[in-house]
Amino acid sequence: IVNKTGILKYFLSSDINRFENIMGIKKIIEEAQGLTDLQADVTLENFVEYLTIAAENNINIPTEKSPIMQNAVQLLTYHASKGREFEHVYLPTLEIYKWERDSRSSGSLYVPYEKILSKEEKEEIKASEKIKLLFVAVTRAKHTLTLSYPLKVNGKNRKLTKFVPFDKDFFEYKEFEYDSESFLADKIAALIKYDFDYQKQFESYITSKISNLKLSATAINTYKICPKQFFYSKIMEFEVKDSNKDNMSYGNSVHKACQKLVNYAIKNERYPKKEEFIEYFKTDFATREISTRKMRADLYERAMTNLPRFYVQLTNTPTKNLYCAEYKINDCEVHGIQITGYIDRIEKLEDGTFALYDYKTGKSKTKEIEDGKKYEDYLNQLRLYKFVFEKISGKTVSKTGFIFPDDCEKNCEKPLGIEDNKIIEEILIETNKNIKALKFEANTTDKQTCITCPYKDICNL
Repeated sequence: IVNKTGILKYFLSSDINRFENIMGIKKIIEEAQGLTDLQADVTLENFVEYLTIAAENNINIPTEKSPIMQNAVQLLTYHASKGREFEHVYLPTLEIYKWERDSRSSGSLYVPYEKILSKEEKEEIKASEKIKLLFVAVTRAKHTLTLSYPLKVNGKNRKLTKFVPFDKDFFEYKEFEYDSESFLADKIAALIKYDFDYQKQFESYITSKISNLKLSATAINTYKICPKQFFYSKIMEFEVKDSNKDNMSYGNSVHKACQKLVNYAIKNERYPKKEEFIEYFKTDFATREISTRKMRADLYERAMTNLPRFYVQLTNTPTKNLYCAEYKINDCEVHGIQITGYIDRIEKLEDGTFALYDYKTGKSKTKEIEDGKKYEDYLNQLRLYKFVFEKISGKTVSKTGFIFPDDCEKNCEKPLGIEDNKIIEEILIETNKNIKALKFEANTTDKQTCITCPYKDICNL
């Protein structure tokens, strides 16, 4: 709806409150997401009703403050500055006429029985109020405090208020001429609009975001497919509705069931029964969010058809050869690049070397897992896992491959060697270099990538 109404495009092209308005849209979308997290079947009408109730009952939905630090001059009364601090504070017109001879009360002190006070007592109380107010103002400064007063106004001499105990040895004192022409020049300068350098500030924000960035196999492959998609998903972390979410939920449940099976076998030196393995899947799948009941039923039937066959294959490996399930890549650094991720399955072979495997749900893609082919990203994923595991553990990986739970008769082994380590190392270095250089141009050469990209609407804007 945001895209169809054109409101985002309108705000992007507007010079007035551009960032604040966009953050407002972002907050509305986050509110909608929060409501769906609480109630999965909530409708748009329900959300509008929720906003209406909030408006009618004066319930604020505050927008986020900009993560970009924007310096600005703030004009405040002395009272309003209380409790706040500023890098630099300027207190102008500190002259007798504005302070001692000002008939107004600062309003900071309530005096009972005012009528019985003498004139001297009233003046003393008034002076006390002024001193307290001035104390509040001067203590707002963190680095510099500038006090000023006019020596002459319209040819008449002026003096500094007695409330400022001026000491030339303490203050840095300076006098300068200021006439009507200077005043007019300053007024004109103040009225001229200067564009804020959003580009520079945004680059500063992005640089801070990528300073602690960790690269995973998914992140590297996403950047290789399209740097702009990587920017939206991994840097800005925009949440989008993934059309493949149901299959991802199914795949995650299969992964969890396989992980539990391997961990059980390692701990007990025997595999759990087939019924227990199926139950692992059922328990996890029940917690997953699936778009429709029909889709849930279809995915459930798919699992009940494929997992019993897959169980037979899973349990062929002797339990003594099982090394780890969901091996976490942690604290791994290559050329200053932090690497993260999980290896689905690791086996220890009879010769003391290791085998790494990754589970992939869906049909086997054996023939297309090659450089320059559709599933080149699968190959780079295996390369990264082998390279990193050998670097962390100091052990040798002699076998790598993919296991397809839905098509387990067509599993795929991909022998990798030293040359593959060099290839992925070069990809890592080049990817990190481009990210640090803020190279996030969209890859428009592959039209199919754009068609299926979940960020295509915002990218077009």
